[in-house]
This record gives sequence, C-alpha cells and structure tokens, in this order.
Amino acid sequence: MYPRAVGLPAARIAQSSRTSLLARQHHHHPALLSKYSLPILSSRQPQIQHQVQPQRRWVTTKYLAKVALANEEWAAQARKIEQGEGQYFWDFLEERKLISDVTGSREQMRKLFNLKRVAAYTGVDPTADSLHLGHLIAFMPTFQMYLHGYPAFTVLGGATAKVGDPSGRLTTREQESSEMYRNNLFKIHYQMKQIWINVEELARKYDWKREWHHKRGIENNGVWWNKQPLFDIIKRIGTELRMGPLLSRDTVKKKMSEGDGLSVSEFLYPVMQAWDWWQLWEKYGVQVQIGGSDQYGNIITGIDTFKIIRKNEPDPQKKVSPGLLSDPVGFTVPLLTNAKGQKFGKSAGNAIWLDQFKTNSHDLYAYLLKQPDDKVSDLLKQLTFVPTKEIDTLCEQHLENPSERVAQHRLAHEVVWLCHGQQSANVARARNLLVHRNLPAEERAKLEMIIDKSKETLDQVDVNSRPQMDMQLPRSVMTLAVGRLLQAAGLATSASDGHRLASAGGAYIGGKPGQKANENSDMPEYQVHWTPIKNWLPDFNENFLIDGKYIYLRKGKHTVRIVELVPDKSWDESGREYPGQEGTGELRKLRTALKRAERDVDAKKRKGLDIQSDLEALEEQGRVAAAVAGEERSGMLFPDDNERAARVSGLHHRTIRKLARGTMDDAEQKENPPPHWMQRGNLKDARREVRANRRAEPGMARSLPRLGPARPWKGSSARRTANAGFIRKL
Repeated sequence: MYPRAVGLPAARIAQSSRTSLLARQHHHHPALLSKYSLPILSSRQPQIQHQVQPQRRWVTTKYLAKVALANEEWAAQARKIEQGEGQYFWDFLEERKLISDVTGSREQMRKLFNLKRVAAYTGVDPTADSLHLGHLIAFMPTFQMYLHGYPAFTVLGGATAKVGDPSGRLTTREQESSEMYRNNLFKIHYQMKQIWINVEELARKYDWKREWHHKRGIENNGVWWNKQPLFDIIKRIGTELRMGPLLSRDTVKKKMSEGDGLSVSEFLYPVMQAWDWWQLWEKYGVQVQIGGSDQYGNIITGIDTFKIIRKNEPDPQKKVSPGLLSDPVGFTVPLLTNAKGQKFGKSAGNAIWLDQFKTNSHDLYAYLLKQPDDKVSDLLKQLTFVPTKEIDTLCEQHLENPSERVAQHRLAHEVVWLCHGQQSANVARARNLLVHRNLPAEERAKLEMIIDKSKETLDQVDVNSRPQMDMQLPRSVMTLAVGRLLQAAGLATSASDGHRLASAGGAYIGGKPGQKANENSDMPEYQVHWTPIKNWLPDFNENFLIDGKYIYLRKGKHTVRIVELVPDKSWDESGREYPGQEGTGELRKLRTALKRAERDVDAKKRKGLDIQSDLEALEEQGRVAAAVAGEERSGMLFPDDNERAARVSGLHHRTIRKLARGTMDDAEQKENPPPHWMQRGNLKDARREVRANRRAEPGMARSLPRLGPARPWKGSSARRTANAGFIRKL
C-alpha cells in the first residue's frame, strides 16, 4: 500500500492494532517521521473508542526507505519540470486530447499533478455484457497515469448499475434481472483484467518498465454498498447536503421537465458515486475522478459530497486538512462519436463492442481502418500509446500516399492489441492486407506464416485466447459427479481428467465466501467469489446454483464458463450433445449403427434382394469401428452376447481387454485359463484361493484381482450387464 506521499493517506498506515512496532521504527528514524508526518499511536496515548481496522502488512524500515527514495526522485523530477527541463503531465494529457471539462482551475491541476503522485479512478456500470469503444477513451487517461507512475484504478458499479445513471437520459433505464446484472459484472470484470494486462504488454513496446511503485487495481462498489448501513451514510451527509444544488443540475431539470420524471434512486445516484469516491480515498488515497463528458455533473456533486463526508469524519486519526494536495478534483474526457457525430453506446444502438465474441478482431480492425483522415490523428493520440512525435510522422506519411492508409492501419493494430491481444492484432492485420492489397509473393508468405503460427497455439489458453464464457447444459448435469460435470462444461477432456483436476485444486465454482460445499447457498450478487472444487458428492452440486439456473466454473486463471441450465426436455428436442453425454460416445454410436445395418441386411436377405453392396458397406463400417477402437480385428469388437458374458463374468480387467481386442492367442488362453471360482462367482472359494496364494508366495497378492461381490451371470439381465461393462471398458 502506498503512504500518503505516494498516493495513500498517511492515516491508513496508523490504523493498526500492532502499532508499537511502527512507533519503534519511527523512534529510531526521526527523519522519516518528520518526512511523512505520520500520526503514530503510542502506548502512552489514550485508546480511541472505535473499531480499528487491522493493518494489511508490516511496515518495515526497508519499505519506508524505499518510499523516502521514491519521494526524493519525484520531488527532483518536479523541480526539473518547473525549470523547463521536462513536460508537465497535465500538458501531456492536453496534448493527447484527453481533457474536456475540469473542476476548478487548469493551472491548479497542472501544479497538483506535478507536486504529488495523485491516485485516480474511472468507473463503469455493467449495464451490458461487454464494454464498448466509447468506454475505452474514458479509461485512457487512467491508463496513461498508471504508465507515468500514478496509482490508477477502475471501478465496476456492481451496486450503482441497479440504480441507473440518469445523466443524459429522458427515460428511466429498464431494470434487468439480478442474474443478468451478475453475469454482466462477471464478464466485464474479466474484460477489464484482459485490457489492463494488454496495457502493460503494449507499453513495453515503447520501453516502459514496471517498477515497484506502479499501482493499479479493479474494484467493485457492491462490496462496500452491501456492507455499509444506510444510517451511517445518512448521518454523514444528510444534515449538510442541500437539495438546491442537486435540483439545479441540468440533467435533473431536463429529465423532470421533458422526461418521465426522476425517481429517488436516480436522484441519489451522484451521492452513491461520491460515497464510492470516499471509499477509494480511505483505501488508496484516490483524489481524482475521471469520466466521460456526460459525467461532469456527477463529478461536481461528488466533490461537494466528498468534502461533507470528510468534514464529518468521526475518527480524529482520519481527519485531513483541506488544501490543494488533499482536496478532491476531477475532469472529463471528450466523448467518442461516429462519422455522424453520434455518441457510441448501447442506448444509441451503435456500440462497437470490445468483447471478441461480439465484435471479432477482424471486424474491429476493419472498422478502425475506415476512420476518416481528419480524425485519425486525434484518435491515435486518444486511443493509443504511440508517442506524439511518431504520430506526427505517421500522419505525414499518410499525406504522401493516402491510399496506403498507414495511419489508419497503425490505429487499428494498436487498438485491437489493446482490446484483444498482440496475436489477434497481428492476424487481423495480416488477413486485411492479404485481402485488400496486391503484395509480392515474399510478403504474402510472411503474412500467411503469421496466420498459420496463430493456429498452432489454439490449445494454449491465456487472457486473450480464453474460450467463450456463455454455454448451456441440461439441468440433469447437476446430478453428475464432479469429474463428469467438468467434462460436460468443456473444462476436462474426460471424467477421469476432471477428477484429477479437482483433486489437484485446479478447478473452481462460484459460491459464497467461507462456505463448505454441503453448506453453500447461492453467491452474493455484488461479488464474484471462487470456491475450490473437490471430489464431493453429486448432491452438493445443487448448493452452488445461482438464481436457480446458473453455475460459474473456472479452470486455471482464464478458462471460465457461465453455464445456463435448461430443462432436459428442451435440450433433447434441440438435438445438441455435450462432452461425455451418455449414449453419445463414438463406440456406442458405431455399435448402434452396425446393429441397425445388420438388421437392414437381414431384412433384404429375407426378401430376396441383392445385398452385396450392403455387405460391403457393413464391412466398411466394421473397419471404421475397429479404427476408432484402435483394433486390428473388427470381429472381436462386438462379440456374441453369450461369449461376452462368459468372458466378463469375473476375469481381471487386463484379461478382458486382451480377449476383447484379440491380442491373446489360443495358446496363451490355454496357459492362462480363468479360475473356476471366477466363472462360478463363488466368493468364498475366491477368498480361500487368494489366502492360499498369499501364503505360498506373498508377492502374488499384488497381481491378483480385487474381489467384489459375487454376481451370477444368468439370463438376459446378466447379458445386458456384461454388455454395458464391456463397452465402458473399451
């Protein structure tokens, strides 16, 4: 955690039940104490009557020395910038066309960003199952701040999404079901993780290196909104927050006069957003809020509410004096519009989704390639990390030969890399050039090699190549064992692989924090929590149902499934199959087809029809069946029922497999006849013979078969049992 000088309030470090160690450290280092002005709780001070939050980690002198060095480097850099030896970061944001409206003075913002390593955040409500291109430009200042050493955070509105932001709307948002909000939150969380990872990968292309002080994170406001009592919030802000400023906002006036009115929840939305800001201040020292142009009114209200909350802080250890280095500030980013000047968004119906399963990499690349010449320079500055001088060079090259669209190709490649990863960007660029350009043979071969190389890594799953999350399965899969459930969801190649995965702790299921499998019930709406899967009883699977029809499964870090359970009847009518579904194995299908073909041949033979072609087809099917089973002799694949019953009646599984595959010759069968007790199923004789063999030769015990209950093989039911067991072993 960063101390105040590098992004966190100093009081955060003092909130500890183990402060005596910290006090001793500062006693030995008075220079550090005066440097940071940390309020230290000593044993001589009276105890404060409130619950003290536990310290997240020990603060050592080595860490404090690192912080002190980082502060000195930052101060030295600030002095150089003031002397004209560097660029103000605020000027850099202005140069990149990333600032629209500012709360307060631009000169003060310029000074603040130079003097202090301020922390900032940008929020988004998961009202859809994917981010779109309009969201990306709002996140770009946050990404740029992170790359320049400022702590940066993105906040998902797990709670505020259910209220709905009224900004820029005349009608109230339609309320989605709780499972839809949960699924949207789930998907956008993983999408934000993917983009943050790509931000770092793309920045390394421009010689960026992550240092220990680089801080980023993803937060969900549902975590604190579902734990904080409403009374505490009203007590902090209710007495001083006035209705006049809230009602004077243009958004409120317009919705009340021209729209369908304003609900209480919509009216309080800016207050909820301000409380989010305060929670981030307490946890990370977040001082700056960034949003789209339509969020300016919410930011202004948030600043006023933030100051009221800070003023009414009951804990004296958390009191912070107002001033430039501690007052909340914010700014907005220009809205991204299409060629007609319309805002991108779900409500406008023109969203360019960032999810690769809604807008694939090729389509996203093609859309960005079509951007007009007069906008490409600004888009390169806003949506990419390409240095400004290099952007100017690209635009000059574009003017020399506009048909090549050099600047547009660079824009498309950078944005696709940021959203879908480097490999997807390279493949999208290669396919576009192969289709739309007449290239020499050597260049075409290089581009085709890029596409072929991407196919070789299809089985390698990472954050950018993860499979699609959404899938459907029949309701009956909840009665399967854990291994078969993982196989049905496509997270394991077989039931045994699924059991091994669960035993190794590599599979997870969405559940309540801290609950055992036999006690779990649903999952909190505001939080995605993973419970390690164990090889528990199939009955426990039902405990992890979400809203009665969803389960969340995960393998490793990136392979995630949102499984919607549909009625078995609907599944059967659709004709779909899932991996490991009973009766859908290759051998089972071939065996059924062979039996059907045999019946057809017999029927034609009785009618005196020509069956030569049918016999040839039947023989070909037999060869296919043998090839699938990996056998050389198809005649042993489906032996007579009586013969199979005699063989399966009690032989060791290796002997059964040898006989079934035809790999045991007649001489070997005579030398190794099955014991009489195996054929009869006499358990007493079996045990007696095993004990005799163990006394005669102790090492024999390991090679003897395990003894189960006796099973007399008589009648048709015995044949059916032997038949099923034989097919399972194959």
